[in-house]
Amino acid sequence: MQTESFWRNHVLWLTDILGTTVLTAGVVFLVVVACAILMPCDDGACLRSKNGDILAQAIDRFRDRTGRYPETLSELIPNELASLPTDPEDTDYGYWLTDNAYVVSYVWEFKSKDETETHIAACTFRSDQRAWNCYVD
Repeated sequence: MQTESFWRNHVLWLTDILGTTVLTAGVVFLVVVACAILMPCDDGACLRSKNGDILAQAIDRFRDRTGRYPETLSELIPNELASLPTDPEDTDYGYWLTDNAYVVSYVWEFKSKDETETHIAACTFRSDQRAWNCYVD
């Protein structure tokens, strides 16, 4: 009888610990997601990245709805987007189709921290890789 009580107490103790761990992990996850959604995006790189993600999601929705990728980004209006996202410097986002995927890109110019040099950065998203790749000169 004592053995049964011993195991029941340890199982309850373990359940309490695991339950608390899972609950804590869930709360941390929700806080991180809420911050990512609610935090303002006030610099150009952040805005370009968010807008690029918005375009990629809209292109995927277009393909789900029509069975094909759009030929141009303007085909996303009005079903997937009310309007195309604007770049902080009014530069158009690039878009083209490959044999089995699409590519979204953006390019921008920026100064070094000491403002003595100008650099160019470019980011591309390939739908077949589901990843952004950025390059700086």
